[in-house]
Amino acid sequence: MQIDQHTATDTTGSKVSANVYASGNAFILEETDEIKQQYRRFFIKQGLTEREADVAVLIAFAKSNKEIAIALNIAYNTVRNHVANVYIKTGMHNRFELARYANAGVSVS
Repeated sequence: MQIDQHTATDTTGSKVSANVYASGNAFILEETDEIKQQYRRFFIKQGLTEREADVAVLIAFAKSNKEIAIALNIAYNTVRNHVANVYIKTGMHNRFELARYANAGVSVS
């Protein structure tokens, strides 16, 4: 599977435009409000603030810090601070780990 910033090619050669994803499908492929809310609730239960949970959900959807700043209408450096807090509170070290952690904790049907 090849990965780039906006599209990915699966093993059949089909383009997937939902989100960037990594091997093992750590990042969430389908972006619906219901799925976002399930992940948000999960992150809040893990002790994140509401804003940190918003950031964590967008990380799980493979958004960059710049994309998160735009989506949440906050400063880039504020996003960086929230990302650092998310990593500390969850014990994760990078975006891939955080996405896998969320996927392990949320059952999406």
